[in-house]
Amino acid sequence: MDSGKKTKLDQDVRTLYDIFQALCRQQRRFWFSPPPQQEPSRRAREAWESLREQWPPIREEELELAFMYGDVDTVNFANLRRVLYLPPLSHHECDFVPVLTIECSRRNADGLKLSFMLVRDDEVEQQLVGIGFRMEKGEGEHGFYHAQLIRDLQTGACVECPRWLPETQPSLPIHAVSSATLLLCTLLSIYGLDSFWKLINEIGQVHRLPVHLEQFSEWFPRNERR
Repeated sequence: MDSGKKTKLDQDVRTLYDIFQALCRQQRRFWFSPPPQQEPSRRAREAWESLREQWPPIREEELELAFMYGDVDTVNFANLRRVLYLPPLSHHECDFVPVLTIECSRRNADGLKLSFMLVRDDEVEQQLVGIGFRMEKGEGEHGFYHAQLIRDLQTGACVECPRWLPETQPSLPIHAVSSATLLLCTLLSIYGLDSFWKLINEIGQVHRLPVHLEQFSEWFPRNERR
């Protein structure tokens, strides 16, 4: 297939792309061939098996095509009908499957929108249930980095979420200064400090990530880094 001319990404978009590619590798590692002692819980695994049939996981080559050779300016997982499965949670929330979708310009990182849901199998109701959030910098009254509740990921409704949840208010401020730090805040909110820094270490070398981590680490004592 002719993939067309390769796009030269903006520096901040390149950072986002590199992180998403690293997360794709983590997806493959933890959900398709998990290492010993790091397998998802039984319930999380069963929920993922059900989810992947309706929400197919994006592959690294699909992500590359969307960012590098796409014929539209915006990479939108909802349009691609794909999601990104983040590494499993630990501790008492380990039965939830963290699912991420993105909407991002291929030319300017400022408009990044991240949506994620925590999904689990409700054995009583015998269906997949979840709760989700959108992380973005909005406009007008919401012209700041913030998080809002969402009812779905716009990728087809296979997860039951309370329809009464408000999707406009509250709008919770996030201490981000760029789209890259917005992504870091999202990962931190999902995993907490210890697991966040473990994930960052596993992601490894990423274009300009140290610059954004330096901004990010100003929000808590540096000796908290793992």
